[in-house]
Amino acid sequence: MRVSPTTYTPRNPPNLELPILNLRNVRVGVNAEQQLVEAVYGVTLAVRLGETVGVVGESGSGKTLTCLAAARLLPSGTRLLGGEILFEGLDVYEYGRHDLRSWHGKGVGFVFQDPSTALDPLFTIGSQIRETLRAHGASRAASRASALHLLEEVGLSESRKVAESFPHQLSGGMKQRAAIAMALAPNPKLLIADEPTTALDATSQASVLQMLDRVRQERGLSVVLVTHDVAAAISHVDRLVVMYNGRVIEEGTPVQVLQAPGHPYTEALLRCAGLANDEFVQRMVSIPGAMPPLGEDYEQCMFAARCPYVDPLCLAGRPPPEETRTGWAVCRKTARKRDRSWH
Repeated sequence: MRVSPTTYTPRNPPNLELPILNLRNVRVGVNAEQQLVEAVYGVTLAVRLGETVGVVGESGSGKTLTCLAAARLLPSGTRLLGGEILFEGLDVYEYGRHDLRSWHGKGVGFVFQDPSTALDPLFTIGSQIRETLRAHGASRAASRASALHLLEEVGLSESRKVAESFPHQLSGGMKQRAAIAMALAPNPKLLIADEPTTALDATSQASVLQMLDRVRQERGLSVVLVTHDVAAAISHVDRLVVMYNGRVIEEGTPVQVLQAPGHPYTEALLRCAGLANDEFVQRMVSIPGAMPPLGEDYEQCMFAARCPYVDPLCLAGRPPPEETRTGWAVCRKTARKRDRSWH
């Protein structure tokens, strides 16, 4: 039974028996060529208190759309078709306007891929963070001091100078840190970071991810890290969720997934990053073919056309989740020895 709260108040202490975020059979549709097609199919995943969950996959695999649905930030032209999204046991799609505004900030913070979409070019960094703090109840004086502290917390040591700067006066890495500071300002319990390092150079990427690790530990945050960089995810998450064509196809701990991927697609992602745990580790490869068209419904393994291990069993019907040493994977050959290699 769904429960509709009259106002959002973060639980203190939280209910440790519940995941802080729980997606149950979530389906999302998008308008494409004047018709609604399903782009996220029955995604189920949970984020526990204090853990970082990495969501990985190619562009178009449904990572961002799933997380936008989880934060109730779906853009125009998309909508939730089914399932439940529970935050601390309550359905976020039953919040009213006032409750939702409070929850966006105190419940969940969202870091977008491009900080330019989160930062207003007409206002200074400090004024934008102060506005966020005041929208969630801070006084003018408190918000001014807190804004500087937040900038220092995310690694911007010249906090006063940064606070007085406009977005265009900062580097990409500094803008992303400022956007993270703004997301952290209302002290959320869950932070969703959607490809937070895609536009950054390698050095800045590592620095921002290390900063997120530190902030998570200091604040006791739960974090969802969305990325197509499987190497970054493995180094910074507690649990790995692999998505393909709008579905979750594997889940497990990063070390175990690295040592023994249960799904050929996960293995392919590792090989693309030069992380495959075998004699071919020195040779990076690309994944042949392309992801199926949006809305395509398969009665067989949807990865079969791109998989070097495919056999008649794979084409006999949709594979069920199979237990692996890492957790589980949607592949009929998970428990069987694979006898081919990527080329």
